[in-house]
Amino acid sequence: KKAEQEIHTAEEEEQRVQEEITKSNEQMEESKKKIEEKKKSIEETNKKIEEQTEEVKKMLLYLQQVKSENAYVEYVSGASTLTEMINRINGLELLTKHIQETMDSLEADVKKLETEKKELEEEVEKLEKEMNN
Repeated sequence: KKAEQEIHTAEEEEQRVQEEITKSNEQMEESKKKIEEKKKSIEETNKKIEEQTEEVKKMLLYLQQVKSENAYVEYVSGASTLTEMINRINGLELLTKHIQETMDSLEADVKKLETEKKELEEEVEKLEKEMNN
């Protein structure tokens, strides 16, 4: 009878350990999934940053060409009517505004990327701890 009780206790312990193993495996899989999602998000953010950086470079180059004092004055004063002159000035203002908005978006994406990388590092550390336990 004592042997049966010991066997029963051992079986219960084995079941408890098996449940813990299953739970740990599920947590590790969830962590791996989060890591992959973060990596994908980081890649997408990097790509967006690269695209925005190229767009800003092109716009700044154009603006530099147009805004050199002579070119700017020539561009604006080269209008044949007052309406055309106003449209040209508005166009330059819109371009400048667009550049600023793009720069702000770029800055936000860089901050997002830094946050995502930090979260990824934390998730990797968590997974490593889980695997070592």
